[in-house]
Amino acid sequence: MTISALKEIEMQFCQILRLCAVLMTKADKKVVIFFHNMISVRFLPNGTR
Repeated sequence: MTISALKEIEMQFCQILRLCAVLMTKADKKVVIFFHNMISVRFLPNGTR
């Protein structure tokens, strides 16, 4: 890979990260809590409750 190609990928990656950060700050806290609970339920064993 050329250096210019790597820089292009890095720029796109940074843009995606920035977009995610903006969406997370603008998102309603209830939505964040909802997704957090959904992920916790999905990945933790059922015996933890």
